Amino acid sequence: RILAVIPFNSINITLPNIESVGTVQLRKIGSVSRACPMSTMKTVSNGIPSYHFNVCFNVTDVVIKVPEEDLTVSIGRARFNIYLLIHKSAKVPPRFAISIPVWEDVDVSGPLAANFLASIGTLSPSLVESMLESTVNSALQSLQFTRFWD
Repeated sequence: RILAVIPFNSINITLPNIESVGTVQLRKIGSVSRACPMSTMKTVSNGIPSYHFNVCFNVTDVVIKVPEEDLTVSIGRARFNIYLLIHKSAKVPPRFAISIPVWEDVDVSGPLAANFLASIGTLSPSLVESMLESTVNSALQSLQFTRFWD
């Protein structure tokens, strides 16, 4: 329900310092729909609780800009399966994982050399998965989750 109230067709979200890419601007998402129910689970191992979160969603008509390379990436349709594991311990960092089982109608436009290199990366969902996981996991390392447990 919350996704329905966000005007995705006119968003402008900037993500600075994406590994191997630089600044990335999310300019448009045609639609977002949940592709599976969100699931949560608590487990305990060696007395330390862990929380598992899974969610998946479909997106259509996505436009992403990479200003430093003067590139525009358009994605016709994609599905993202997201997994997050948070341990209630300062010693074990959270872990983010993503899979992209649907990655269709991807187009890259911009200067020829940059366009060619970006096309190689964006046409491969496994490379995009790796980049997203690395970026999110790096950001999660800097968060102090222990303050949320008290």
